[in-house]
Amino acid sequence: MKTVAASSLINLLAFPEEFSGHRNVLDDNLIAPAILVPEFLSGIRKLAIRRRIPTNLVNRIVNRFEGLQVELFTMSAYRRELWTMTKNFSPYDATYVLLAQTTHTPLITSDARMAKAAQRNTEIILLR
Repeated sequence: MKTVAASSLINLLAFPEEFSGHRNVLDDNLIAPAILVPEFLSGIRKLAIRRRIPTNLVNRIVNRFEGLQVELFTMSAYRRELWTMTKNFSPYDATYVLLAQTTHTPLITSDARMAKAAQRNTEIILLR
């Protein structure tokens, strides 16, 4: 089981040729905070608006995302812990890091800054 951040799923699904060495990540049992869904969709939308991905591929990417088996967790019980973590992370990034820490799972991310800040207390799989 691994915790997956939106950044890594965006890269894996939008740029499969660049991240082909990490495709096996999608075969793992994946978990994520529930904010994964709007963060992923927002990221894909930005890529489409900026013309980094062709418009005709957007629906295919979203359909692929919809078909992934990712168990989603609400983090509302951890409000205080999340707030404390905002010294080092955005509240969004903190939810991924805290989920990985509380479930003792590696965190898969493409965000090098988040990975660096989390590496002391969390196993990191950085996709580049």
